[in-house]
Amino acid sequence: MGAPSLLENLSGKKRLGMYTPPTTSNAIAFASRGHAVLPLHGIVDGKCTCGTDCGRNAGKHPHHFAPHGLKNATTDLDKIQHWFRKHPELNYGVRTDTLPTIDIDPRNGGDKSWGDLVRKNHDIVGWRVRTGGGGEHIMLGTASTELPSAKLAKGIEFQSTGKYIVGAGSMHVSGKRYMWDKSAAPKPGETSPQAPPVWLQNMLRPVKPKNIRTSEEAEEFYTMLVSPAEVGDRRSRLAMLAGHVFGTPYPNRGVLACLMVNHMLQVTPDLTDFGKEEMFELLADLVRRDDIKRGVSR
Repeated sequence: MGAPSLLENLSGKKRLGMYTPPTTSNAIAFASRGHAVLPLHGIVDGKCTCGTDCGRNAGKHPHHFAPHGLKNATTDLDKIQHWFRKHPELNYGVRTDTLPTIDIDPRNGGDKSWGDLVRKNHDIVGWRVRTGGGGEHIMLGTASTELPSAKLAKGIEFQSTGKYIVGAGSMHVSGKRYMWDKSAAPKPGETSPQAPPVWLQNMLRPVKPKNIRTSEEAEEFYTMLVSPAEVGDRRSRLAMLAGHVFGTPYPNRGVLACLMVNHMLQVTPDLTDFGKEEMFELLADLVRRDDIKRGVSR
């Protein structure tokens, strides 16, 4: 039997004469796919069920069924059903250890920041949920190595290990539910979305040259350094190339960096919208950092 549809009961419906809240069905669907969930306080009459004025945290913090927070997240379906039988008004959270998530908050300029990132790189395929506050969650699969939680840009957070997001179907203090984008919801039988693309992984885990101990390692490293960059890898590669040159003892390192980067621009086909102005801005920033490091003033 395949995993239940995450779109099922999004607005709640009658099943054998009983109402199934959208929180219950969606939480069970996540858990069935192997993604742990935890109970959060809900929203009733515009207020958090914790009974205190918790501001923007309303409906987003752990319920007493989860006294240890994330440690109580589970994929145990019986336990999850018990939570909602006792308190059908509950919201729920989804651990992002197995579903690293881009959290876009338009109230802090996240929409503009995300648009800028997508234009400079390319858009991302993932499971998407519109949040109750007008933002967006873009859920992704895990990468080959763990990616850290971090701020990507103004109004954009990347939530990974040790974090959680409010799950689809939950109620926001605004009175709106977290709703699936039907064009980017999980397909039947799909357990995880695609892993983050290279350009996003490079923002979170910049590539650094390893310690070179043999001539074979040196050949491999320098071949990679001046080879065409993959789509989405160009900014990181340019920074790595110029940064490596700044680490040499030669004078006029800035000129040498420009020459090497210009070579890379010539051989890299995906740089059509990455002009010289942006390249020189990147190099100028690296020069400033290098000057500060060496105590040089210009």
